[in-house]
Amino acid sequence: MIAALLAASCCGMLAMQPPQQPPRDARQRTAETATASISGTIVSDDAERRKLRRVRVTLNGAAMDAGGRTVITDDEGRYRFTALPAGQYGVTAVKDGYIPARYGSGRPPRLGSLRTIASTGLSVRNGESVTADFRLARGAVITGIVTDTEGRPEEGVIVTAASYQFISGVPERRLSVASPLLRTDDRGVYRIYGLRAGEYIVSAQAPNQYLSLKASTTDGRSMATTPVYFPSAADVTAATVIKVAAAEERTGVDIQMRYVPTAAVSGIVAFPSGTIFARVILMRATGGPGAMEPVAGTTTQRDGAFLLANVVPGHYMLYAIAQGPSTPAQSTIVSGTGTIDLDVNGEDLAGVAIPMAAPLSLSGVLVFDGARPLGARLGRTTLPIVPISSAGGGLSPYFQPVDESHFTISGVIPGAYRLTSAYAPGIRTPIGGNWWLKSILVGGREALDGAVDIRQPTDDVVVTLSDQASTVTGVARDAGGTPLGGASVVVFSADRATWVFDSRRVAGVRVDAQGRYTIRNLPPGEYRVALAVDLEPGEWFDPDILQGLIATASPVTISGNEAKTVDLILR
Repeated sequence: MIAALLAASCCGMLAMQPPQQPPRDARQRTAETATASISGTIVSDDAERRKLRRVRVTLNGAAMDAGGRTVITDDEGRYRFTALPAGQYGVTAVKDGYIPARYGSGRPPRLGSLRTIASTGLSVRNGESVTADFRLARGAVITGIVTDTEGRPEEGVIVTAASYQFISGVPERRLSVASPLLRTDDRGVYRIYGLRAGEYIVSAQAPNQYLSLKASTTDGRSMATTPVYFPSAADVTAATVIKVAAAEERTGVDIQMRYVPTAAVSGIVAFPSGTIFARVILMRATGGPGAMEPVAGTTTQRDGAFLLANVVPGHYMLYAIAQGPSTPAQSTIVSGTGTIDLDVNGEDLAGVAIPMAAPLSLSGVLVFDGARPLGARLGRTTLPIVPISSAGGGLSPYFQPVDESHFTISGVIPGAYRLTSAYAPGIRTPIGGNWWLKSILVGGREALDGAVDIRQPTDDVVVTLSDQASTVTGVARDAGGTPLGGASVVVFSADRATWVFDSRRVAGVRVDAQGRYTIRNLPPGEYRVALAVDLEPGEWFDPDILQGLIATASPVTISGNEAKTVDLILR
């Protein structure tokens, strides 16, 4: 008891003491080095330049805390950041009605992007005052009226403008919201502003879309609100595309809400032997070529029966994954898969049978091209061969070594396959510390550079690894010769046919604080090396991005496993 009281007393005394301060000389050194400043004026990008007040200007840099610092421009459009340490910085500006801008960048940041770019060629030294003036372009506007099914203005409807964009992690362009969510006012009026010039699909959606059900006045069927695409389409593939020019105001984009009949889809999954349950996923076309996205799902009963309720009209694909009990070596056992196309038109669909097929097993040989020891036994993540189809369901085949030279791959769902992760072990980082993945041949066809259709079991898989890899390295600098830490270096093939999602012939990396970068294991070919300051991770797989980098890119030829040096200057 006495010991406890003494401990409590000591803790109380410590709590009352003022917090310790860093040594005075340390604070003085920090103050002495944080002497730089960045200031500028922001004007409109119009024929008659106007100084813009109340612009939110944010400064980020490697020497700053997360979140950076934000100031507001004054009545003369001026901003200023002081007491800055030497380093590389990025400045972004945002104002309602205008397109967001990054200093030194040719394109605005994506909507909802939380990552800021620290390196835009804006470098400051101790005691230096740098001027960074730039312009904001006025955004385009799309406006109209949303009415209910009776033609009356409807308040509180959510309206968005979306465009097809490349989204990191998805192997095709998808509709991506390009405007903040807004609601119609009491007149049913909406006004979407700050849009870049381009093509948009405008949609309206009731806030309680999934709860808003009512009975039909004619036959008593269940009706539901559904997202409506301008002018009044329930299916995105039938939407009218709105094209706007820079600063254009497009009026009259009116939308009438719709109630559509819903249907119940029920049926049976024929369980393969060893199945304990199956997942049934309802996929719907999004408008892009071959693009499907999940909209609903359920788990079967013990007898394989399933039910999906409140399905609105459209073209769908039903995808079933039958699963067996897990094992210590494998957490998920796939006992069968199947798909079926489905058209829903408001009438209940019963007795839908999803044909199932057992997963395939592949086997093959490992070929090691080198003299070094393996260093580590290959595991299940070594060769992540997964379906490139969006119907993959998130399940990966199971790679299992048999011995030092042979392996099996179990749980392969029939379909088109390739190595779909450029970040997988063996591509940019070695396996076991020594080995680089050079080739995966399936029936004599390369699975690293394109899809291989696998419909039958095969033992003709050859995986080649080497203890040597090509290297492209260099230093990225700004126009003044300062290392451009934090920028992105992109190396991509000169062959546009390889500009696909997760291509091993396209690689990007953030340079370090000294501006250095290294990219390894590019296969032989002609490449371009480019410096970019405004890329989000993975955006370098977007063909439009690569096309824009060609003009400032440097050529390099990879012949084998040699090392190449390409230094870059921001232009």
